[in-house]
Amino acid sequence: MVHTLPDYTSKYRMIRGFGTLDLGELAVRLKSIDIYDRRGNVVWWDDFEGTNLKWETNGTGTGWEVALNTASPFTGSQCVKLTTGDAVDDVAIISYNLAKPPLERLGIEYTFSSEVWLKYYEVGATIWTGSKRYDGQIRYDNNNDKLQYLNSSNSYTDFATNVKIAEELAAYYTIKFVIDLSAEKYVRCTFIDKSYDLSSYSLYSSSSSVSPRLTTMFRITAGDIDGRVCYVDNFILTQNEP
Repeated sequence: MVHTLPDYTSKYRMIRGFGTLDLGELAVRLKSIDIYDRRGNVVWWDDFEGTNLKWETNGTGTGWEVALNTASPFTGSQCVKLTTGDAVDDVAIISYNLAKPPLERLGIEYTFSSEVWLKYYEVGATIWTGSKRYDGQIRYDNNNDKLQYLNSSNSYTDFATNVKIAEELAAYYTIKFVIDLSAEKYVRCTFIDKSYDLSSYSLYSSSSSVSPRLTTMFRITAGDIDGRVCYVDNFILTQNEP
């Protein structure tokens, strides 16, 4: 009902039992996984609660594994556990393919836990249009406490330093980045308590005849033979991002 006041207020002063809730707040209270950054419209999400892992998996080294796990979920009763091979720079990856989205602003969001000897956490989206390929990726450098983006030359550039996380498997963090495919640029990255303006940075792009689609991925890289595990819980893809 229109009352000319913001959604987060009540029209009349009340002592208790306020009667109006923003729809986004209501959804969160009903256990939506979209709790970190509610901007944009949700296109697809996965909370890893199903009996089968819908994602493609890959890895390198002896002992790599990706599987659903009930040991340490962020929400619900399940998450996905990524284990790299047993050598430095071994990786473990999950990826998912979707239909090609409109060439506009898209948001990619993952929630993950950390371990002390993991070297990199990388989140990304690759969009094929039928004639071009666009890559947007954000990497957290765990050894050096910094955030990086994949630049137009297909290499990583720092955009934030002294970004520290608690290196415990029970500590979950959410990272979200937004890209603008119409402008072929990044928009922003939000991690922990800060949002970083990336609007002056271009996506990596190249010519490609691969069939149109979007592929999103989460990848970890081992930094030590004894530290190579990560839990991922909740992925959200959005469009119509501001």
